[in-house]
Amino acid sequence: PASYDNNGKSVPVTMSGKPTRDAKTIGDALVDAGFTVMRFSSVHADDELANETPGMAMGIPFPYSVELTRSARDAFRARAPESLDRLILVGHSLGAPRATAVADDGVVGLVCLAGAYVSRTDASVLSSSAEAAKAIEPYDSDDDGVLAGAEIDQADADEELHSAIIDHDNDGVIHAWEVAASWRLDGRSPDSDSAKFREGIPWFSDVVRDRRIPALMIFGGLDTISIHGPWLESHAKTHELDITVEYFPELGHNLSEERDELIDSINPGVVDQIVAWCVGRRQTLAQ
Repeated sequence: PASYDNNGKSVPVTMSGKPTRDAKTIGDALVDAGFTVMRFSSVHADDELANETPGMAMGIPFPYSVELTRSARDAFRARAPESLDRLILVGHSLGAPRATAVADDGVVGLVCLAGAYVSRTDASVLSSSAEAAKAIEPYDSDDDGVLAGAEIDQADADEELHSAIIDHDNDGVIHAWEVAASWRLDGRSPDSDSAKFREGIPWFSDVVRDRRIPALMIFGGLDTISIHGPWLESHAKTHELDITVEYFPELGHNLSEERDELIDSINPGVVDQIVAWCVGRRQTLAQ
């Protein structure tokens, strides 16, 4: 929504003052490229909070949301022509592991946008990035939350930080999530076999490895969840997986611009990247 009501006061959400319709934007672009698209929502139609303010919709248990996703997948197959037997699943944030959990032999691609829980870690993304932010703070002379220019050189001279100062998204600055990602690659945050939160639902990294499903991962450079990106790149190289990891440095978790906690509609470049990757999968399968 463009705004929501808080005790009679209108609180803005979007930079433009208009509601975002990112799923429709992506869907329309894919239809224009010749794909048949189904979009579905996990928000209950009778959710009173959602009817009042969409952003306040009540969450549902993750395992149940996976069942809804599986039902949506099956409903699409039941209604679509028999020729449409190959699916690409697209999910944002928690939608990424939901899509992964229902990937079967008919799924030929996964598009994960700012995907949560897409690598094997129980370490909190927020806490690990907060620890990294505290570590780089002494070198952040302009107090803007990132390291740039001489700040990077000074941090790099710190023996404790040296191996962690890696510009993973190649934007010329070092974010706290990049330091946390480097620490993880160094083994500071070990991979986990825990079923905590997941209740038997498979890890994304296991699904794409075991099923050899090609995947596109898109992260925003302003988003702490991007910590998963470097690990996925390493994982793909180790296991020879077809995982493409793309970073959009100036974007946040919604893969839009952010300003003063306000968001915008999804960046057109992200939509173009999604469509181009899906078209590439179609062409590969047609060969």
